[in-house]
Amino acid sequence: MGYFIKKQNRKNITRFFTVLSLCFLLSGTAPLTALAHDAEWGMWRGEQNALIIGTITETEGNLYQITVNHALTCGPEGAEKNVIDRMLPLSEIPGELTADFTGYQGELYSYTTSYHGREKPEKGDFVLLSLDKKEEIWKLVWPPYELSGTDPQTLELLPEKEKTNTAAAWEIFIRSGGSINDFFFSGANSLSANILQEDGSVKRELLWERQEGTESETADKSTSGRNISDETAALAGAGDSSGAADGRNRLIRETGEGSYRSSFWPLIAVSVVVCILCFGLGVIWEIHRKKNRK
Repeated sequence: MGYFIKKQNRKNITRFFTVLSLCFLLSGTAPLTALAHDAEWGMWRGEQNALIIGTITETEGNLYQITVNHALTCGPEGAEKNVIDRMLPLSEIPGELTADFTGYQGELYSYTTSYHGREKPEKGDFVLLSLDKKEEIWKLVWPPYELSGTDPQTLELLPEKEKTNTAAAWEIFIRSGGSINDFFFSGANSLSANILQEDGSVKRELLWERQEGTESETADKSTSGRNISDETAALAGAGDSSGAADGRNRLIRETGEGSYRSSFWPLIAVSVVVCILCFGLGVIWEIHRKKNRK
């Protein structure tokens, strides 16, 4: 122990532990920065095995039989996939499937938004679902959305008088076949998106403005001034957990298996292992230096 307390070695020891601290910060916080985001941002960029429009045909407890009316893709055709994209090929998505609607705390998921003002999914509902395949059962990654219908070109998430910019973004995303997915919410009353042009350039275009007389101006204030572009969205949704009492709320932004919470502990475990390895290598390096000085 005498070696470690010698005055001439204190500077080296200080540098050593400073480097270790930086390694811990970089390995531990970088994954969290990458994974903290809004539910919509993740779904628009493929953070699920399947994103579908379907019809609930049967229910048994929290298990729902779904007829898949349309399976969606995420992002412009030919564009580089986002790092979180885990979408299966459309050919691997069946026409009928069983989906587990069990939520984060073991309860049946409520609707994020509902066209007809419902709170819980029911037989006959038209739904938008983000799913991961778990053997023969498909598991909801995020809470479901209840739709007005299943035609991608005419369906709505909310009636026009109650439309929020998030609901409008979903409708634009669906009608574009998933190719428009880089949205910018400039306040609660308008919506723009970065559109890939034929020459490969990207242009921001205004796609939606609230009509006078609508009632949902306060419903979407959580997105005011929020850029959901690839460059800034990594931190945009951290801490956004707004909700309301009825079926049109936007609750559970930070629940579901696609959220950063579910991936938090495995990443921390990896970070700890990295730090231990760095520490061990540092100790070996110091011992080696000590031997060389003798």
